[in-house]
Amino acid sequence: MLDRLFRSKSLTAKISSIDSLRTNVMISDEKLNITYMNPAVHKLLKNVEDDLKKELPRFSMDTLIGSNIDIFHKNPTHQRTMLASLRQPHNATIRVGKHAFDLLVTPLRQGGKPIGFVVEWADAKDRLLNEDYAGQNAAISRSQAMIEFTPDGLIITANENFTGAIGYDLQEIIGKHHRIFVEPAYRDSPEYAKFWADLNNGEFQAAEFRRVTKKGEIITLQATYNPIRDKSGKIVKVVKFATDVTKRVHAVSEIGDALTALAEGNLEQRIDQPFIPEFDKLRTDLNQALDKLQLTMQAISSNTLRVPVDRDH
Repeated sequence: MLDRLFRSKSLTAKISSIDSLRTNVMISDEKLNITYMNPAVHKLLKNVEDDLKKELPRFSMDTLIGSNIDIFHKNPTHQRTMLASLRQPHNATIRVGKHAFDLLVTPLRQGGKPIGFVVEWADAKDRLLNEDYAGQNAAISRSQAMIEFTPDGLIITANENFTGAIGYDLQEIIGKHHRIFVEPAYRDSPEYAKFWADLNNGEFQAAEFRRVTKKGEIITLQATYNPIRDKSGKIVKVVKFATDVTKRVHAVSEIGDALTALAEGNLEQRIDQPFIPEFDKLRTDLNQALDKLQLTMQAISSNTLRVPVDRDH
């Protein structure tokens, strides 16, 4: 087949060497009839042959050489029109059922005339998964603080939401250990050592964490620490996603203190400093309830004082 497509013996020898490449290569003539497949592309398509047949009834590895590439398309008109005018390498992605393939189509010309096409195939699964992951990661990064660590706890990178919450510039923290964000008592504790040991064992951590900013202020982050494994199962990094809930925690603490004071009989206490919007109505409702309760207790006390005393008893 190659001899009919390529008249030059030296070129034929070069093309035949494709057999030893890992690249998935298919060649067709100018009429789009498949004339050659190297072992790599044969293996790629053979592994998914059963799935391809469900979508492409005419597809068969046994008869693929000599078949027309139309068998890969339910409506080949568009592809034929595009290939007829192709002068430069062209990238495309085709989807067949649950499978996707990246194609690089290179036209072959001799003496200015088209003599065929070289098609490089690649399973697009990993690329699409990586793009999907990158898209999800970007979406999360826009709304959450994110920071990455080595398995030993050294900072690799962080997004602006994280550096903004903690008060550092990115370059100030890259290469530093996570311990710069924790209180000294916890930093030197067995619990902190276990925290990182568990992450290195692949156990994710999720909770509200007290952390120290560059200014030494305490903030609370609702966060997850997620160990990331490579293909061999080895932990290669830890990714943390976090939301600053300091104001929420402060609001809950203030409300708790007010209720404790009420339980102890203190009706004077009010919460004057506004909370974050989702908690501020609770603050105003509590203050109003305390006002009414205090007025009620004052009225009861006043009425009690006005009750006449029966001196005959």
